[in-house]
Amino acid sequence: QHSSRTWAHISSGAGAIDTDRISSLELDRGHNLLFAGLYSGKVWRAKSPSGSATWESSVGSTYDLEYDATRNVLYAGTNASGVMRTSTPDVAIWATTPWTQVTPVPPMSTWDATALALDEGRNILYAGFIDTGGPSAEGVHRCTGPSGGAPSWTKISGAGDVGDQIILSLLYDAVRNRLYCGPGGPLGGMWTCSNPNASFSWTEDSGILGSDVCSSLAMTQTGSALFAGTQNAGVWYTVLANPTWYLAEGSTAWGFDTYISIQNPNSSAVTCTVTYMPTGAANVVETVNLPAASRLSISPRATLGSADFSTRVECNEGRNIAVDRTMTWLGTGATVQGAHNSVGVIAPSETWYLPEGSSQWGFESWLLIQNPNGTDANCMVTYMIEGEGPLAVPKVVPANSRATFNMADDIGAKDASIQVDSDRPVIPERAMYRNNRREGHDSIGTVTPAPDYYLAEGTSAWGFTTYVLIQNPNPSEASVDVTYMTASGPVLHPENPIVMPGSSRKTIRVNDYLPDRDFSTRVSGDQPIIAERAMYWDNGTGEAMHDLIGMSNPHDRFYLPDGEVSAGVETWTLVQNPGPVPVQIEVTYMTPDGLGNVTVPALIPANTRMTFNMADAGITGTAAILVQCLTDGEAIMVERAMYWYDRGAGADTIGGFLD
Repeated sequence: QHSSRTWAHISSGAGAIDTDRISSLELDRGHNLLFAGLYSGKVWRAKSPSGSATWESSVGSTYDLEYDATRNVLYAGTNASGVMRTSTPDVAIWATTPWTQVTPVPPMSTWDATALALDEGRNILYAGFIDTGGPSAEGVHRCTGPSGGAPSWTKISGAGDVGDQIILSLLYDAVRNRLYCGPGGPLGGMWTCSNPNASFSWTEDSGILGSDVCSSLAMTQTGSALFAGTQNAGVWYTVLANPTWYLAEGSTAWGFDTYISIQNPNSSAVTCTVTYMPTGAANVVETVNLPAASRLSISPRATLGSADFSTRVECNEGRNIAVDRTMTWLGTGATVQGAHNSVGVIAPSETWYLPEGSSQWGFESWLLIQNPNGTDANCMVTYMIEGEGPLAVPKVVPANSRATFNMADDIGAKDASIQVDSDRPVIPERAMYRNNRREGHDSIGTVTPAPDYYLAEGTSAWGFTTYVLIQNPNPSEASVDVTYMTASGPVLHPENPIVMPGSSRKTIRVNDYLPDRDFSTRVSGDQPIIAERAMYWDNGTGEAMHDLIGMSNPHDRFYLPDGEVSAGVETWTLVQNPGPVPVQIEVTYMTPDGLGNVTVPALIPANTRMTFNMADAGITGTAAILVQCLTDGEAIMVERAMYWYDRGAGADTIGGFLD
């Protein structure tokens, strides 16, 4: 509740949109268009909705709307005309935009489509219907290929669940591949369906909501919280735990060693099942226990021996945990070990983006793809080569395994971003090594291009060189602006705006433009983009490096499972406040037994970054890190940098997060 929030009336005097009942809203961020459905007449569109909104109307009365940003398709659940779509929602003259039936065959073409939900990654539309002639339409239906010429519908609900109910709300959770449903009375409450794309099994999940009717559902962009608007009990929310984590990379062969760190931030102990997926061998499972508010490191070598592998870690109690992985090795001729680290991901996906990648300048670049499914994954790996254009290469990853691909084998010596598209949900990582593996870095990808990306760490001082890598995965060009947040205020990159061709990558060596400064970075595009940052230095033992993917949004809480203070080992937590007001935070260090945990409070000014040295908190040995933003309505961005051998090696990662 924000009693001081200022609201602007953007439909004043615009006709029916200003006086009728509005059933639904949908935003096209890429084209800056707002769509509004009316119960008794037409879909309305506003250009520049946050500025001088201009409204126009089209099609008939509407219950619900869904916009597919990937395919630029707007779906409308209509009154007595089933589901309609337009493939030109950004057309110049909205009133004449053509609409096509997605339910072309009677009797579906005459049903009321009361609720819609879209799985954009799989191109699947879910709909709830009312059949005015009988109950056959009630419940939830699934449509494959709704944007194409042959949409195919299947009812995925039956007697005993939501199959004979009027559906008032639907929401698809892309993070967990889960469908949420709010049926009308007398059933009411909220129901969930896992893996709705493949089969259906509904579970009543109302909790305290009981049989109250959930007439609307919404979720945070990261899938960390679910909101329910009810007809009789106001608005409620629940935090959704992340009990399962995936790590695509891992090896105890070829001179590598690996350890996996698990953090239990809960107030009670948990048990975790760790499943290793070795290349060319059967899965291996072990179980570990963690006390409350603690962390644990495990060595896969003790269980697997010498192997390449991916890993899945599951909390058996279904509680929130966080997982990351560190790998070490000794390069040819090196005097100290190299290291890299990455947080895991909480779910596989069909599409991933990785902005960094190079197979020249002395680099090796390896793409690791984990397939946790019971069938093979057919992947298309697209290299977006800097200065040239995209090149797509097909790959196959066997069931329940990991495959490794060398960039040089596919494109030769080039700089390139990577996009992975798969017919099964997978998890990729990218590992890079240089100078006979003197050092290396590793990062997960992201599934979410966005208008803004943030990078909390960065410096061109203290002997560091920082690169910002930008990926434009769109087929058309993107105009990109880069802003460096320094202690003295924001500094605009002198090349702004950077015009990036479609399916391309851009490299910025920040030291060339902003020497001898500490900074954070914001990358903004007029189309959704992705940004990553790599840093290099030399303490006298040879070049070292670390790298990580950026974040598109700040968050309330971050979990970083690894951390250590010992001889030659440093751990730094970097907290960025991208907002316009100061924020109060707490940094908590969690020990292996959960005893002797230390909390450090701090106030971070607006638009600045603060750095915390674990040693300053009196920690010795290992500790996980929890960073919480305590200022209501604000959020932060967090990274953890670790250095070994007096900065002869280093690694950096974002953490797991919740809102």
